[in-house]
Amino acid sequence: MAVYTLHVPAEGMPGDPAALGDVVLLKDGFAWGAFIFQVFWCLYHRLWLIALALAVVTFGVSAGLQWFGLPSIAVTVISLLIAAFFALEANGLRRRRLERRGFRPAGVVVADSYSDAETRAFSAWLNAR
Repeated sequence: MAVYTLHVPAEGMPGDPAALGDVVLLKDGFAWGAFIFQVFWCLYHRLWLIALALAVVTFGVSAGLQWFGLPSIAVTVISLLIAAFFALEANGLRRRRLERRGFRPAGVVVADSYSDAETRAFSAWLNAR
């Protein structure tokens, strides 16, 4: 089971079906897409500055470690650790971006799949009158 958080626009009131058009449901935890396609994942989710910073850090660390003469396996392992750390924090970065855009957290749902989480979150939202 996974944990999902529901984010609604600031003007959305519980029980308002019109507010469900703009809600975002984010899975908590490790983001596989962010682990495999770090910079592209950031660009897809419109995290422009984070994509730039991640590209610079990844390139800088790899180039720096190679310059110091570390074996390529060590550079690969360190790059994978950077990717894993980013994948753990990726949805948290999306969550912060939503807060800056005026969304507020409206609930937490535990479900087996995204569609189950969506169903539970939406029914809880509509029954909160």
